[in-house]
Amino acid sequence: MGKGKVRRAKKWTSLVAPDHPVLKKKAERVKYIDDALKVLINDMYWLMSKHKGIGLAAPQVGCSKRVVVMCITQRLALINPVIIETIDYEEPAAEGCLTFGAKNKVMISRPMRIRVKYSNRKGVLKEETFFGLAARCLQHEIDHLDGKLITDYGEFIGEENGEDQKA
Repeated sequence: MGKGKVRRAKKWTSLVAPDHPVLKKKAERVKYIDDALKVLINDMYWLMSKHKGIGLAAPQVGCSKRVVVMCITQRLALINPVIIETIDYEEPAAEGCLTFGAKNKVMISRPMRIRVKYSNRKGVLKEETFFGLAARCLQHEIDHLDGKLITDYGEFIGEENGEDQKA
């Protein structure tokens, strides 16, 4: 393995059940970016892809760390993400969640543009504005980091009522 290259350790290989306690508690801030964290991120990318998702938060794999991965237009890992500003109007949409399976969706209104501060996997502090689906996905994943699930917003709706957005 080349210098600086971190492979999947296949430690984080499955999603936790919807009733797992880690999903209802606030995840811990990441203090250090080390190889173990990079393995977690790589495993999360793999698992998100396996389940055809667009986003995944560490609590969904049973790890209480403030880490999110997304793939809307490109792969992105966000460590300790914080929404620092919500901009624009809110728009309702049917959101799915890998935790509950593809067919279970809840209507949720969210701002369509947000500004977020986070560290990347190299430890560089960044501020970025996210729009549309990326903004929705990131808010959904940050909800996971705060112990909030889509079911905290309302009841499941029929699959014919919403778009297929699994985060």
